[in-house]
Amino acid sequence: LKMMKKPMKKRGGAARDDDDEGRGQRRSRRLNAEAAAAERAIEGCEREREKRESTARKAFRSAERELGRLLREGRRLDFDCEGDVVVPSGEAPCFFPRGLKRFEVDGETLSRLEAAHESAKAGAEKTMAWAGGSSLADDPKWRVFGLPEGARDLLEAHGVKLHAVETAAKDIAAEIEASERSCVDLRDVPDVTAIRRKLRLKHDTPLVALQPNVHAGVPFLPPHLDYPLHDGFGEVVVTVPMRQTHPATVVLLDRDFDHDNLGTRAFYFDVKPTEAYVLAGDARNHFLHGLFALRDPHRESLNLRFGLHSYEDAKRVYDAWRIPLPPPPCHERRKESGDSGFRKEAVY
Repeated sequence: LKMMKKPMKKRGGAARDDDDEGRGQRRSRRLNAEAAAAERAIEGCEREREKRESTARKAFRSAERELGRLLREGRRLDFDCEGDVVVPSGEAPCFFPRGLKRFEVDGETLSRLEAAHESAKAGAEKTMAWAGGSSLADDPKWRVFGLPEGARDLLEAHGVKLHAVETAAKDIAAEIEASERSCVDLRDVPDVTAIRRKLRLKHDTPLVALQPNVHAGVPFLPPHLDYPLHDGFGEVVVTVPMRQTHPATVVLLDRDFDHDNLGTRAFYFDVKPTEAYVLAGDARNHFLHGLFALRDPHRESLNLRFGLHSYEDAKRVYDAWRIPLPPPPCHERRKESGDSGFRKEAVY
């Protein structure tokens, strides 16, 4: 057995040196490739950052020009001691934002709303483009919905579709799915009794949603309408500032306004960091609304959406804006009939 065993040849020092040198070269090439890839990634990030900053500067300059023109040519709105907009005598219906309101929010209520605002933001699986849906995929503004108990059933029963009215037909299903993932079921709904008193709401008018909105560096919100059977639901919409340090300017544009003649169709007013404003009635249904926060590009706000339009009331809004109306909801209610029967009943 000893004779069968062959002694192993020992490798010389030169061979080991060659292997070590090869490993060193391979490691060096790998490190160089990783460094080059990291450098390209950094350069790409820098280009993207410069592009975003350039876009933000252009958006700011555009907003600044629009706001300056509005302040020169538009009509400033006044409010009485109750916070209701002052309607000049002789103003025709639907041509003045009746139903508009502005009021101070007490500190205790504001603290409760801030907690709900942060809770909804943290709990959302996905965020959605704010004001414009999938057509604004490159817009950094975003929102989520915080839903109290029973709100999902209310939205379904009223036929509300959680997508923007501007969304292309091919993208609707995907946007609805994404919107549903941006909804958070709230365990603790803040007490908003003080706000209800200010609004003189009926006791059975539900709070359907709390909607955090984040500007994310964009200094303005383009004028738009909250369509009641889409993601702009709510009979009464209250906007409470959450992250705001300077007054912002809210603009309202009549649906027949002429961009070249703002004087008769454009209105504006300021809201302080502790003031809420309310869109209801004509102000909510017959006017576009937007906001300029040039000194607070990272402003955040919280929308409180109270009540839902009936199908008949929503139809009047869509007809006025010449927008196709979604089909009426047909909710099936199960009723016991004998052992296992049920009868279909349409809500509308």
